[in-house]
Amino acid sequence: MVRVVRACLAILIALACPMAAFAQTPHSITGTVTDARSAPIGGAKVVLSGPKHESAVTGANGSFSFDDLPDGTYNVSIIKGGYEPAGVESVRPGDAPLTIALDEATMSTIRQIAHVSVSARGSFNTSSAAQTFVGSQQFRNAGDVQTNHVLDRVPGVVSARSGGTNAAVAGAIMSPNLRGALDYEKESLLDGHPLINGRFGDYPIMFLNQFLLDGIEIAQGPTANAAQINYGIGGTVNFRTAEPTRTPYGDIVLGTDGYGGGYSNVRYSGTTTNGKLGWVLDYATYGTRGPLNNYPAIVSLPSGSTIAGYGTIGGTTSSKPINGASGPFPVSNATGNPNNAYVTLVACCQPVNSSYLNHGELAKLRYAFSPSTSLTLSYFGLQSQYDNTASGFTQLYSTFAPAAGYAGGAGAPVAGLPVLMNASTQIPGRRLTDSEPVLQAEFRTTLHNDSIVARFYGAALDRFTSNPLSNPQSDYTTAPLQLWGTATIGGVTTAFNGQSAAVTIKTPYFQQGELDQLRGESLEYDHPIGANLLTFSFDRSTYLTNAFQVTGNASKPQGNVSIPIPAGSRQDFTTYLLRGIWQLDPKTELTLANYFNVYQSHFTTARAGGGFAFADATRTHVDPRIGIAYHPNGNTSLRFTAGSAVAPPFIQLLDGLSQTPAQVYTPGATSITIAQNSGGLSPETSFGYDIGGDFRLPNGAVLSADAYLTDLRNQFVGTVTPQGTYTPPGSSTAIPVYVSTNANLGKARFEGIQATLRKDVPVGVGYIFSAALQRAYPYGIDPSFYATAAGPYTTNLGVLPGLNYIGDNKPFFNGISNKSEAYAQGFAQVDRRWEHGQYFALGLTYYGPNNTYNVPAFGVMNATYRFNLAPQTSLQISDDNVLGAYANPWVQQTAGIPAPLVTGQLGLRNAVPFGPSAVHLQIERRFGP
Repeated sequence: MVRVVRACLAILIALACPMAAFAQTPHSITGTVTDARSAPIGGAKVVLSGPKHESAVTGANGSFSFDDLPDGTYNVSIIKGGYEPAGVESVRPGDAPLTIALDEATMSTIRQIAHVSVSARGSFNTSSAAQTFVGSQQFRNAGDVQTNHVLDRVPGVVSARSGGTNAAVAGAIMSPNLRGALDYEKESLLDGHPLINGRFGDYPIMFLNQFLLDGIEIAQGPTANAAQINYGIGGTVNFRTAEPTRTPYGDIVLGTDGYGGGYSNVRYSGTTTNGKLGWVLDYATYGTRGPLNNYPAIVSLPSGSTIAGYGTIGGTTSSKPINGASGPFPVSNATGNPNNAYVTLVACCQPVNSSYLNHGELAKLRYAFSPSTSLTLSYFGLQSQYDNTASGFTQLYSTFAPAAGYAGGAGAPVAGLPVLMNASTQIPGRRLTDSEPVLQAEFRTTLHNDSIVARFYGAALDRFTSNPLSNPQSDYTTAPLQLWGTATIGGVTTAFNGQSAAVTIKTPYFQQGELDQLRGESLEYDHPIGANLLTFSFDRSTYLTNAFQVTGNASKPQGNVSIPIPAGSRQDFTTYLLRGIWQLDPKTELTLANYFNVYQSHFTTARAGGGFAFADATRTHVDPRIGIAYHPNGNTSLRFTAGSAVAPPFIQLLDGLSQTPAQVYTPGATSITIAQNSGGLSPETSFGYDIGGDFRLPNGAVLSADAYLTDLRNQFVGTVTPQGTYTPPGSSTAIPVYVSTNANLGKARFEGIQATLRKDVPVGVGYIFSAALQRAYPYGIDPSFYATAAGPYTTNLGVLPGLNYIGDNKPFFNGISNKSEAYAQGFAQVDRRWEHGQYFALGLTYYGPNNTYNVPAFGVMNATYRFNLAPQTSLQISDDNVLGAYANPWVQQTAGIPAPLVTGQLGLRNAVPFGPSAVHLQIERRFGP
């Protein structure tokens, strides 16, 4: 990895480090080579290119010198087996002595190839790749245990939320999207190897604890940084865990949030004095009640419930107003008005909680057999649980319609009261538990000056959701609830005016589980050729997935069992990479890479006896990529990348039971829609371009800007198409047959510009200004895409050619994505650092039109203040959403900005909350340097 240590820092290091044995002269270039922990590296080959070409070998103290050089601009390259090549561009004789740090050869980071130098002066990207490193200190400064809101501050990255997700609570599902690409259209890595993609091809990050990380590497566009690029259409996100430090270091953090919750982190890292054994041990916790603590929710009651002393009720909703009550439905020119537009019976109250508990562990051991040969073993684990009811807690904008003559009373509901939960699907105490252990082993060694890295990894994901019932045939009886409104009981309309009665809900038993396993291995061989580097790598990962759901049924002891992903479903992804990084001249670097991908899937297609029948499919794809980095001077780096990408079908798309018309037909049907397995699905493919650069300004700020364009083919979509006719038994009249399946029908385009102006200073005033303008839209859609058995333009109405993705709102209308893609985003922050560690920051995150929250464009303000209580002990207070933008703690059904539909109508969308102001107070104590 190329690390550029600027002149002012190099002077300070040289003065403080006795290893810098040479002083620079007007005709010499001198310096010192160290490892990432500042230990000197002897025996490294140093190559000088420019007006004069020479090579040298570093001494035992890591020093080198080139003398009697003619004037001009030179490149200095360092090659040492077991380490990533590094160097400095645009050096002139007489410049300050250099200090060049080499990273150990490893597959755990994508920044080594990407050449991103991170220092007190900020990040400077000298590679051909558009990428960003979000360091652990940025998360610490934000004061949040989770990562999503900080990722929103990176241009081109959005922590997207679906319309049914209550983003105000900690456990609600979320996934970072890159450059408008969908959830599964990005590569998710942990220390350079793939994470479990699960049944939907994506790794949600709501349980990720930032204290376990060294940072997050984000490479956008067609880069060639990682060993594999599965799903990497928008780019790559690599979560880097902490590394051993050179000297013993400890850190303790204790914090509390505004909901009375608490969090903590304890870390101890170091390396033995002989440099043989390095370690990191980290334990993190976060527990909070969240914004909902036994919140008394007014609920609608499901049809079929029994009210003690009255009987079993019929329907409790109406599509028309009752007794003249008025309300917001139906909406003019809208399609898919909710079927509970008018609620006739409500009950108070059921408690709702948003409690969240998370534990995380990191244990990493690295043993160095020699400076160039080492073995690293690590364990990374997350265990989480939260109240699942809160994650979908929704306010129904429904008109309460009481009985005729109802006059209300003190504290009683009135017409127009919003209902805060639909109890027909959930009862109190529904919880999700999640466990995610990851094991890694990496061995690095050398063969002459070549580097060899071998890696093995394994992971599991056990996610289970259930309510308190233990028997699928059990009913649930509430404590006495106050009832208002009307319900049909025994064919008679019965009025309720605040009477208290227990309510029994029929068989609401619910269990849902997903068990995923991942195992894989990688091998990388790096061969330096002068100042160039040739790399061959191999990566193979195996995914095993099983998902099931059980709901209550009074007549079935085992309940209603659904198995969307049967055990035995499997995918094997194999990638071969050949990459060359060529130094064409002192100012130009060329990267040529080719990925050969093999995808093997084993999926179910039909029932077979008491089990399932499986089929196999194998696909291959070649993805060439090119990158050019040009450095006209030490303060400018221009970049260009181009290449293809691929997203293989994830297992949810492939697993499915094919049906026949005879299996589906019911007497009297005038048409039939059957399901068809989509095992023949092709991968999504894309070709993209990126052009940009980094520019260091005279005041020390760095401007980074990129423009990009990506064309996507074979986008995955659900289709319903006609397929012949069927003649029912005993009839001579054929009826039409339609097939519902997943298909490669769509095309899409992602394009935009993004920029960041950043100034980081150790002491003084710094700032960040970043923005992105982006479009992500489908095009070239066939009219059959909108047709079903019910007629033309009866499905996929939220897919508009040429307009950014809009989040679907099933069952009201369908879209390609379940999240909207904003046309603009931005972040601005001004911060002040003082000499002894005091820190203050005030920032604003901008979410533009068509944002993932389905509300008008808005800004969220954040603030942080930190000061020292004692040496190496600090107190920090931070607040996210200072001004309380969209701060309610629940989803508001149909209250979002209506979506334009292809029919010219409007589609109702939910308003997703950002969440209440989140205050965090923490104290941190550091031990060691």
